[in-house]
Order: sequence, then C-alpha cells, then structure tokens
Amino acid sequence: MKREHIQKASSRLKQNIKVLVNKPSFIGAISTLRKKWNIPEEGLQTQEELDNWYKKLNNGTENYFQTLWPIKRQELVDLQSKGNLADRKRIQDEFNNLAPRNAFLRDIQKLTHNQKLSPRWVDGIKRYLLLNDPNNMGMFVGPVISTKIDMELDTEVISLEIEAETTLEDIKAIWPEVKEMQANLPYKKQKKFQPLRKFDRNKQAFELHQQGKKYREIADELSTDENTITEEGVSKMIERYKKKVDINRA
Repeated sequence: MKREHIQKASSRLKQNIKVLVNKPSFIGAISTLRKKWNIPEEGLQTQEELDNWYKKLNNGTENYFQTLWPIKRQELVDLQSKGNLADRKRIQDEFNNLAPRNAFLRDIQKLTHNQKLSPRWVDGIKRYLLLNDPNNMGMFVGPVISTKIDMELDTEVISLEIEAETTLEDIKAIWPEVKEMQANLPYKKQKKFQPLRKFDRNKQAFELHQQGKKYREIADELSTDENTITEEGVSKMIERYKKKVDINRA
C-alpha cells in the first residue's frame, strides 16, 4: 500500500474519531458506561489507576464464577436431563454474559452497534472509555479476550477472538493479560506434560511383566550389546510407564 494512501486513510479515521467524540449521543453513552463501571468522567489518568481498575474487574469475574457457577451448573444439568437443550444454552449464555469482564465487553459492543460503527471500533472505544483520549483509540482492532464456562467440559475457558485486522503485534500486546488470566484457571496448577524418555521400551517392559515374565527375563530380552539392563532397571521402567499412564500401582 502506498504511503499516500495510508496517510489519507489515517486522516479520514482521525476525522471520523473527532466527529464521533463530539456527538451528543456518543458523549451521553460514554458517560453512562463510566458511571456504571466506576470509571472517572475524565478517564483513568495513570497506569496505576488502569492496572487497579483491571484488577478489580478480573477479581470480580473470578469471584462471579467461583460463587455462582456451582448453583447455575445444577440448573443446567437439570435442564439437560429433561432434554431442554435450547433453554440450557440460553441460560448458559446469559450466565456467561453476566460475568463482569464479558458484561463490560458487551456494553462496549452495544455502544458500537448503536453508533452504527463496525466491530473494528470496539477496542478503540474501550480505550477511549477508560482513558478519555481520542488520540489513543488506535488504527487497528486488537484481540478480544473473554471468559466462559464450557458446559460440556464443566470448566472455565478463555477465548481469544481475532478479526481480519488483527496483527501478531496486537496479540503480543495483550499477552500479559492472557497469561494473568491463565494463571487463575482452576486447572493451571496441573504440571505440564513432560515427555517420557524411551516410552516404547518402558511399555514393552510393562507388557512383558503382565505376561508373567520375571524381571531377570525381561532384562535379558531388552538388553543390547550397547546397553545392559538390570532387574532394578526393569523395575524402574515399569514404574515410570505406570505413572505416566495413570495405572494404579497398588
């Protein structure tokens, strides 16, 4: 794309932003949302204020799911058992949409729609809502992060939505927030998968033992000219295999 065209497009966007932030309907909608979400009328002025505001939003979202999901889950299970799948999905969507982080995003999406703007404005309007700076609305739409309960998996999941204009730099910019949200997932404490060295050999040792062979016999069968295996080695192979595939070692 030629530089001249980029400059013209940038100039048009700046003009559109200037018109938007001076529209009474937009000013009124922004003021209403700032009151609803405890954002100062002049916007958040420092990085510390912004960080604290996001911290409260994230904590409120986490508390929402931890407190209300057990109750809502039983309601959804009852509906599913009765075959009311449409009602179950509607209620589940309503539950997810009311989570503070998701509700905040939906409010911005509604404002964007009411102002007859394309979805690519959502991220810029969010920044304006928070910071009150039209020069910081940006040219591109970044990824949208949302949290929801997956009924089928019965667990909390994070969604990352991107659009045609999203770039790798956009994703990198919001990755610290994604990492923070990942750290709060209930199953984050599970250890990452660690590859098991010589898995096939350990599996073979286990299967031979299941067939009734003694450790000495297995050691002789698996030993090579380059690697002599002991009975103790066979025992460790079997234990490692059983641990990796969650076989009860009782």
